[in-house]
Amino acid sequence: EFVCGNRALSDYRYKNALVNKLGAYLSANEQDVEKAYLKFNGDYKNLQKQLSVLRGELTGIDAQRLLQKAEEVKGFRVVSEVFENRDFSDIKLIAQTIVSNPSYIALLAVKNENTQVIFTRSDDVQVNMNDLLRSILPAINGKGGGSSKAAQGGGNGDIHGALSSAIEGLRA
Repeated sequence: EFVCGNRALSDYRYKNALVNKLGAYLSANEQDVEKAYLKFNGDYKNLQKQLSVLRGELTGIDAQRLLQKAEEVKGFRVVSEVFENRDFSDIKLIAQTIVSNPSYIALLAVKNENTQVIFTRSDDVQVNMNDLLRSILPAINGKGGGSSKAAQGGGNGDIHGALSSAIEGLRA
């Protein structure tokens, strides 16, 4: 790339302003911006690892808490919960942990900007999760699907009422 004259001066001013801005963000002078960024990036990666470990511990605690409060329905145990402001991947992990035990159904949802739900079951439970999910989707103005073992979807609406409806459907 080659620039000269006013374009070169403009390019230099832009890059100098950028380095100064980065230095201010990183609390470093312009000579130490690269070193400060590398330290910041390393710290960020370490925090991401710590966060991942803590999220794993939290999902395990949540799964154990839900296993203890499961209700008996027709010979299997049903876990139902709506989480607020959680990552859906955490909710899926909680559901997987629950249904790794025999005779469980997990009906879990997370409410963020939208609502996301996952319905899943243990291998020994013969309830079609896709059919159960599809029965509540109109209540949350949602879409979704899956298999007879696990289904997920999302929408907006009364998720608490929808989960209650799903439990009543299991009782019927």
